[in-house]
Amino acid sequence: MPYNLWWEIEKQVLYVSYSGDMTANELSRAMQDIAAEMKLNGGPFVNMISDMRSVRRQLSLPEVLNVIRRFEGSEQMGCSLNVGDSNTILRFTTNVAGQVMGQRMRSFDTPEEAMAFLREVDSSIEWPSGDDSSS
Repeated sequence: MPYNLWWEIEKQVLYVSYSGDMTANELSRAMQDIAAEMKLNGGPFVNMISDMRSVRRQLSLPEVLNVIRRFEGSEQMGCSLNVGDSNTILRFTTNVAGQVMGQRMRSFDTPEEAMAFLREVDSSIEWPSGDDSSS
């Protein structure tokens, strides 16, 4: 499962794009990389957008829970927004995983919807002037 992560808004909005077939080892590695990036380069409060639109095979709920139970939630984590998890079971799985991690999770169909939500709920984000777009 290849993934890429970058700062959509430096130190405030971390964007993670996943693709392919998800495995437990790759999910674990992605979570390690996300935690390290937030710790090294994140601000005091980081929102994360996880783009799942290109994932072909998601892990089952027990597989996801087995991976995430090894990780502690971060005090830096703000909202965790999922994009493209239109499958009802996948949405349920990610929402349960978020509850286990103590994260505020929401699901959206597009990155634009997720970014619009962040604009509404987090006035501390320093949006680039004139930027009304997203990834």
